Amino acid sequence: MKWVNKRRPNSALGLTIDGHALHAVFVKISRDTIEVEKDVSTQLKTDLLSHDPAIVGREIKDFLKASGINEKNCMVGLPLNWAFSVHSKLPALEAEDVADFLQLEAERGFPTPVDELQTTLTNYTSPNGEPYATQVGVSRSHLKKLQEVLTAAGLKPTSFALAIAALPGALPKAGSSVITALVGENRIDLLIAFGTSIVSIRTIEMAFDDQNIDIRANGEMIFRELRITLGQLPRDISGKIDQINLFGNNPKISGFLEVLKQKLSPMGMTVRHIQSYSGTEGSPKISTSVKVSPEAGLAARRLSQKPDEYWEYLEAPPSFWSKVSTRYSSRQLVYPVTGAAAVALLLIGMFGYQQYQLTQLRAEWAGMKKNVDQYDALQGEMRKYRPWFSSTSPNLTILARMSEAFPEAGSVSAKTVDIRNSANVSCSGVATDKNSLYKTLAALRALNQIDSLALDSLKGSKAPVQFTFNFHWSESSKP
Repeated sequence: MKWVNKRRPNSALGLTIDGHALHAVFVKISRDTIEVEKDVSTQLKTDLLSHDPAIVGREIKDFLKASGINEKNCMVGLPLNWAFSVHSKLPALEAEDVADFLQLEAERGFPTPVDELQTTLTNYTSPNGEPYATQVGVSRSHLKKLQEVLTAAGLKPTSFALAIAALPGALPKAGSSVITALVGENRIDLLIAFGTSIVSIRTIEMAFDDQNIDIRANGEMIFRELRITLGQLPRDISGKIDQINLFGNNPKISGFLEVLKQKLSPMGMTVRHIQSYSGTEGSPKISTSVKVSPEAGLAARRLSQKPDEYWEYLEAPPSFWSKVSTRYSSRQLVYPVTGAAAVALLLIGMFGYQQYQLTQLRAEWAGMKKNVDQYDALQGEMRKYRPWFSSTSPNLTILARMSEAFPEAGSVSAKTVDIRNSANVSCSGVATDKNSLYKTLAALRALNQIDSLALDSLKGSKAPVQFTFNFHWSESSKP
């Protein structure tokens, strides 16, 4: 997003709203160093997505006022569970065909229609020289609701960006690859970046849901999910990852940190829990006394006026000239009659020439129509029977084995099943309860042909719950 005001502000407000959790950090520049003036958080009684925006906005406004924060302009961090990503290897295509290919990838990869998402795109070249693209989409309805809530709170957002991308080192220097993990109360957000390009995002829901599991078991579970995530990346990207940065104030981090170090050290990876800034980030620099958080990073980014790396989702307001054009377009213009006559003559000439071209084209079409109809009929037959040419029917085999794992009672049902190259399978659907879903996932994991099964998303605290999982199918049995 381009900044209209070229003058650097002296203060900024970073804000995140994740469910009922509101966190705000207000910073100021003091002696060319960014210092925190206010760092406040609360649990809202209302929910951003389900309650009236006016009511939610009033609660936020009252809280900020009681906290002594009067700043109106704010940088807003979006929770990662709002975002969906599609990562694609780009084939050898002409430049004008790449957009169509990415549109098809988005339609196949996103769980919701593309026109319901606001998307951003980045292209990068892997260490092996292969081109890739990542599309990240956020629901337009979520963004609209967020805008309405902030307006009701008397705030003026200057940016909507992924909160996790505002953490230090999340988007490293060119040629480097790093995993950033933001540990929340009951969720872990993962961002994998290669340089300033996002390769993959993932949310591990219910990471600490079972209070009876000890900390080491949590570490083992997180390590398993990390391995699954790494296994889904291009090898030359995953091979470049040598660092995992943990962020967050969850007290359980210190418990499973050692487990991750023990597991990842043999793989050549270092694990760090970053809690404060180094004092070298950005210009002006952030004080080392500032506690690391997405909100502080967003506010500091506002002061440095460098929002371009953060994947902007706030649509730019209409320009001054477009407003003027809209406002005055209905007024009388200079020489209206002369202008209208000139336009009319031009249109008549254009339509006459167009009719001449159409006549010529119709004559050409009449001569080739018979051959084209025969060709179309042949193509139709080929499309009709092409899926059945293979004698092995691998896709039907995959569907048959999946259906055997689903409960007969119908407590878990699939809405969409996407099978690519008869090996990579993605399934979305609904379940009446989480236990039935977990039993189904366990039954699938028990199949010899299935590996790298991962639960990508699980939404809904009450029945029914929505899920998306994926796995790799191989005809060879597990060792």
